[in-house]
Amino acid sequence: MNSPGKDLTASPRPDIRRFWGGIRFRLTLMFGGVSLILGITSTGLIEHLAARSMIALSGERTREISRSIANSISQSLIERLREITLMSRSPLLTSGDWTNPAVRTIIEAAKESYTPYAWMGVADTSGRVVIATGHLLEGKDVSQRPWFVHGRTGPFLGDVHQALLLEHYLQNADPDVPLRFIDFAAPIRDPEGQWLGIVATHANWNWVDAVISEGMSPENTAQDIEVLLVDQEGYVLYPIQGDGQLHSLGQRLPKSGYAILDWDNRRYLTAQTIVRAPGTDTLSWHIVVRQPVEVALGSVADLRYHMLLLGVFMSLLLVFLANRVAISFSQPLQKLAQVAYRIDHGEETFNFTVRPFKLRELNELVSSIRGMTATLFERKHALEQVNRSLEDRIRERTAQLREANLQLAALATTDGLTGVANRRRFDEILEQEWERAKRAGTPLSLLMIDIDFFKQYNDHYGHQTGDTCLREVGRLVRDSIHRAGDAVARYGGEEFAAVLPGTPEEGALSFARALCQSMHARALPHARSPVGVLTFSVGAASMIPKPTEDASLLIARADQALYQAKRNGRNQAWLWEDARASHAYNQSSPTDT
Repeated sequence: MNSPGKDLTASPRPDIRRFWGGIRFRLTLMFGGVSLILGITSTGLIEHLAARSMIALSGERTREISRSIANSISQSLIERLREITLMSRSPLLTSGDWTNPAVRTIIEAAKESYTPYAWMGVADTSGRVVIATGHLLEGKDVSQRPWFVHGRTGPFLGDVHQALLLEHYLQNADPDVPLRFIDFAAPIRDPEGQWLGIVATHANWNWVDAVISEGMSPENTAQDIEVLLVDQEGYVLYPIQGDGQLHSLGQRLPKSGYAILDWDNRRYLTAQTIVRAPGTDTLSWHIVVRQPVEVALGSVADLRYHMLLLGVFMSLLLVFLANRVAISFSQPLQKLAQVAYRIDHGEETFNFTVRPFKLRELNELVSSIRGMTATLFERKHALEQVNRSLEDRIRERTAQLREANLQLAALATTDGLTGVANRRRFDEILEQEWERAKRAGTPLSLLMIDIDFFKQYNDHYGHQTGDTCLREVGRLVRDSIHRAGDAVARYGGEEFAAVLPGTPEEGALSFARALCQSMHARALPHARSPVGVLTFSVGAASMIPKPTEDASLLIARADQALYQAKRNGRNQAWLWEDARASHAYNQSSPTDT
């Protein structure tokens, strides 16, 4: 039993003279000194060999990156030149009839197929732009532009240049940096080989940014690897400086392979590859890839650090072997530190097994850590279970809220009685289709459908039967629509409306007549109707919207046509025209019954 007042943590004072003069110190000094000398020597040798190897490896990598990006740019240029060449051979262009609307359609589609295309057009033999995307430069003289001068003899690829004519028409995302383009052009010849003109396109210079970004992996970017695009005169085309001007590279590039060059008081591992441009000898671009030497040799620095640690470890290991007393203390503490590290990093799958030590305090520490670890893991698991439960409830509530929102949206846009779109949804659909028809220049038709003598039907049969009638009419009109873009809605009371995008006057009138026939064929009894059954009156109107018009004009015209059908005896369809309503359809006439 420990006596009161005695400090159990105190240890006897060591005999320093015996330590300095004993074998423990001598072995420590000898093994430590030898391991230190060997560690320094081996570290220096390995570092030298590793540096040479890393320079060669990094140099080959930079050269491979430059070659890959150069090939990608060359391939992109080849594809763009092939596209413009194929465009020049299109029968629509070689026919010479460039006023054909299909010509504008094909060049607009070609421009939209590739985002960097900023402009595409066709110029005749005098250098006048006949047709172009967005009508830009139409009627302008481009006879002095390089793409027209050189594109007469064959496919042409022009060097990067600032926008001249187009800069007044195209929106620049960065006003401080002028727009730059590269030109692709090809001659248009008729089937007999006669030159008719030139088709050309201007590609925004930003495309090179996308090509280079695809060739650079996140790992390369993280390692400070830079890519430059340089022209034959040594000016940097990419990246463009903040002032928008081209700046000289100011450095002689290695002719082949790679080299270490001094740039801006910094050493770079540099490689370059020529971009092979198709169909031209004047376009001489170079892809230059550089990386700071200290980054390229960063692994060598890490190796030096790890070798130093290894040397120190070996020295300590030899000292450790020479000092038996230190082993009895350092080994168990090191094992406990390893266990604590694994626990600190959340590892739960290992077996907490440490063999008993000769020291009682260490065994008690092991037991305490084992109990503490078990408690921490139990609390961690309980907290994780609570978090999972909360996440499940949040997901469930989110799904319920999403479903409720969908149901509310459906209720807000659907007529509760007939199941078709309500007046609010009709206004939205008509406005959307009106704007779409205005942009596309296509016709938009509207039918206004009214049930004849519906008030008398309600008064005679009752409102419940009237509601059934409205549901039947809504189902009939809805089932008559077969195209995905067409829509039917309850306009109000006993009046329905049908929106028919892309339908001209003849189609709208034909559809309106078919509705009248379908309703008449249902033969739903109506004692207060002159014909004895439920019938429709339909007003149809069709327009190609103009910029200054709105959808209310189409509604007004359809209403006028509907009123004309009512005035002429109902059970018929009328089409609105500028000064008169014509093409009437009457179920009671000999030809229509």
